[in-house]
Amino acid sequence: MRNLFLAITLLVFSASFAQKGKMKEFSPSEKTQKFIKRWTKELTLTEAQQSKANPVVLDMFTKIAKYRNDTNMTVSSRNLAIKGMRKIGLDNFRGILTPEQAILFDKKMEELAAKGRMAKSKDAEKREKKGLKEAASEELDNENIF
Repeated sequence: MRNLFLAITLLVFSASFAQKGKMKEFSPSEKTQKFIKRWTKELTLTEAQQSKANPVVLDMFTKIAKYRNDTNMTVSSRNLAIKGMRKIGLDNFRGILTPEQAILFDKKMEELAAKGRMAKSKDAEKREKKGLKEAASEELDNENIF
């Protein structure tokens, strides 16, 4: 009975862990809808702006998906191409906005970038700590060999 409980607990934990590791991959169309919905709310886009933005944003996400799936490119060149497509797409989107909306959009994008940099630095810090722990562990292992 105890072994059965342990096996079920282990199965539940492993299944939930596997699901957390996988993120749903959204299509360019789904990403476009989410993007337009978010920025309509944040910037109060008009119907006309939404209509103009839809093909621009869809084009951006379609091109990004194309590069993401291109296995013939190196990772660094793929990331560079994606970054370029994102910049062009966001600049085109910004061109649809009023001057006031563009200022607010730029401010929000800076905030998002700062959050991203902060998260990346925390991840780097965790990796560094983990690396130091692994290095210390290796040193102990090497000492125990002799």
